[in-house]
Amino acid sequence: MNKAYTTNEHGLVVPTPETIQKALSTVTSLDQLEGKDNVLASLFQQTVNAALEAEMTEHLGYKKHEKKGSLNSRNGHGVKTLKTDYGETSVSIPRDRNGSFDPKIVPKHQRTSKGIEKKILYLYSLGNTTSEITELLHEIYGFEVSPQYISTVTDKILPLVETWRSRPLDECYLYNP
Repeated sequence: MNKAYTTNEHGLVVPTPETIQKALSTVTSLDQLEGKDNVLASLFQQTVNAALEAEMTEHLGYKKHEKKGSLNSRNGHGVKTLKTDYGETSVSIPRDRNGSFDPKIVPKHQRTSKGIEKKILYLYSLGNTTSEITELLHEIYGFEVSPQYISTVTDKILPLVETWRSRPLDECYLYNP
């Protein structure tokens, strides 16, 4: 693995403090931190790419450029554009010859990060319509999602909301003024 990244106690690939310090040392304005092509998006992209490479190494059972011990091997990369809290960013998804690699950090067919989905659910819970949420995401993050996508995300939680609403209430609630 690249020396700019390490594995934390939870087994996640994360940038080293030196990598973060180096990236942030180039920031001279708030736009560079949050704007288009910002430092945070770059760090996010690099971290996801490093994690995907680590997943491929684990999947195949050998490191890149090592003598392989299996019939399966690396077979280049595909590019996927993710919509994240930092804007749109492209990540490099490794492929294997057998087509059996199924990444966990960026599952197949996923185009948004969980942070965006949480924000959609929050905006929906405030009573915003799918069209309003679409406009807000475009204004804030600079990317477009369809109202149908917003509906799909909110439909995932409707059964959970109904279960919570219809739960039996306790007879007595503690009140501590």
